[in-house]
Formats: sequence, structure tokens, C-alpha cells
Amino acid sequence: MNKIRSRKEYFELSKARRRIVLILILGMFLVLFAQAIKLAAFEKNKLQKESRQRQHRELDLYPYRGKILDRNGSLLAESTPVYSIIGDAAKINFKNKDSNTQATLNKQKKKLASLLKLREIDLDKKLKNKKRRAVRLKKNISPDTKNKIMKLGIKGISTNKIYKRFYPENGPVAHVVGFTGSDGNGQEGIEMIMNKSLAGEKGKKINLIDGKRTPRVIGEFQAIKLPKDGEDIRLTIDLRLQNEAYNALRKAIEKHEALSGSAVLLDAKTGEILAMTNYPSFNPNGYNKVGKFIKNRAVTDVFEPGSTIKPISLAVALEKNIITKDSLIDTGNGKYKYEGKWIEDHKAYGEITVKDVIKVSSNIGSAKISQKIS
Repeated sequence: MNKIRSRKEYFELSKARRRIVLILILGMFLVLFAQAIKLAAFEKNKLQKESRQRQHRELDLYPYRGKILDRNGSLLAESTPVYSIIGDAAKINFKNKDSNTQATLNKQKKKLASLLKLREIDLDKKLKNKKRRAVRLKKNISPDTKNKIMKLGIKGISTNKIYKRFYPENGPVAHVVGFTGSDGNGQEGIEMIMNKSLAGEKGKKINLIDGKRTPRVIGEFQAIKLPKDGEDIRLTIDLRLQNEAYNALRKAIEKHEALSGSAVLLDAKTGEILAMTNYPSFNPNGYNKVGKFIKNRAVTDVFEPGSTIKPISLAVALEKNIITKDSLIDTGNGKYKYEGKWIEDHKAYGEITVKDVIKVSSNIGSAKISQKIS
């Protein structure tokens, strides 16, 4: 007869098998331990970065752009708060089976479209794709209109605060002040030259999001970097003189049917620019700021001073009593050789007074007067 084995005999392993199983278990623990060390010691930064990318959403906090003022503190440019209206297409729904609720939704939709200055059909198009969680419905909305929109109580509507540049003085100072682009950076004039000082520094804020395909904000942290507002810039321009110069320039150009003109007014003692203007000008508050009259031609265009420099040397000679207004200057036959180069007049003027040197704009007369000055 066969001997019946006990349960212990059936399940008991031999010493060799027990060793093999023990080695396998220890090997698995060693692999897991090595992997843990690898992740903790060598891939810690990489894993933390991936975690932040999946769970954190970084948002910019925009600074207030500095003002531009004239010498007396009159406002030439400032930033005003405006808002972008953002819609979560997955949450916004203007349809309901209940007739009373549907009537309310229709009123909300009509009022929203009116405040956004959109047709209802265009509003529907923007919200058609329900996978889009952040649709910009309208930008540059005033604070008052933003408040009216939020009072409608439509689920899924949010706002984003930004700043829009405003230029109260418009055309007369447009070329000096310049303007900013859609990104808020200066494109021309002081806005461009002093952009770094005016712009300030952006701040940053982090929102905590879930891991769904269309992430939702489930919490927010404090700002990790507060925005630094831009500096105010005060110019030497006097707004009153700027407007006077602009109007005088405009009248002169229209009278003489010129294509364009520039005018600069300086303080003779300090050299400060009190007025600098161009005509035709443009509206810096507009959107189509392009064309040949955008540049500040008073500073960008090369201009040959020509005869405008002659009174300077004459004034110095008069001040030093080297000549008088009636002194005679011999301009000869219209040609004069100076240091190997010929200086010519339009024609031969002969011997003329200092007054006539300026009157006929004699190059030779001006050169001979300059020679008398040390």
C-alpha cells in the first residue's frame, strides 16, 4: 500500500528551492531599493519639475506702466485698467429644456452679446468648441462694462486685468511721446527710448490645477513675485508752448502748401527742448499707426544747416567788437581760396557791409568774418 503523505510534506520545499526563492525575493527588494535611490538622488529635480508642469499653471501679473508728463506735470501718457472677458466654453450653456429657465438664459445671452458688442451668432461661434476652457470673448473692456457683465451671473465667465495706454493730448505731442504696441512695449518716441524704465517688471503667480484632460483651477498660491510698477518720466517739453508751436506750424504748412514741416523750440540758456513737433501728425490712440508721418522727423531726418549757421559767427564777431554792422567786407569776384579749397558765392558782390553779408547770404563774407575770430 502507498503511504499517504501529510499536508506538510506536500508544501514543504527543499533546502535548495528555499534558497532560490529567498534569493529571488532579496533580489527584488534590492532592485526596488536601487530604483528608489536612483529616483531620490539622481532624478529628484527632473521629477519635481515634471510634477510642477502638470500641477502648476504660471500666470503673469502685469505692472502699471509709468506716466509721461511735461515739465509742469501735465499728463501726456498714462495707462488705464481694462479687462479681457474670458469664457469657459465647457461651462457656458445657454440652452435648457425648462421654458422658464430658457427665457432667462436667452436674456442673459442677449445682454452679454450687447455688452461685448457682438452679434449673438458670433458669440455662439466663439463658444462652439466645448473643449476650449479659456476663450477670449473680447478685450479692452472698461471696468464699468466688466462689472455689468459679471453681474449677469453667467457661470464660466471670468476676467483678466490688463492696462491700455491713453494719450490725452493726441496730435501735437504724438511724435515726441510715441506709442506702445499690442504687447505693451514702446514702438516710437519716449515710449520706445525709455521703455525699460516705463514698463517696470512683471510679477508671477501660480495656480494649482487638476490632472484632467481639460485642467481646472482647484486652488491658487500667493504671488511668488510681485510686479514692480514702471517709473514716471517728466520731459522738458512745455505743453502750452508745444500746442502753440504745433498750431503755428500747421498754419504755415497749409498757407504755403508744403508737404510737411518740423519745429523745435529751445531754451537758449539751458539747451532744454521746450517744444518739438511735426506736421502732419497722427492719433497715438488709434490702431493704424503706420505711414511716412509716424517718425519724429525733427530728430531722425538729416538736415544740412547751410546758411542758418552764418549768423552765429557774425554774432560772436559783433559781441567781441571785431566788426560792426556797417563794416565793409570784400567778397571779391565771387571766388575765394581758403586752405587750398574754393569758396564761392552765387555771384560777385564785391565790397559789401556786414548787414548785406547776411542779406545776400554771402559764403565768402561769412568765411572772412569767421577768420577774424580767434
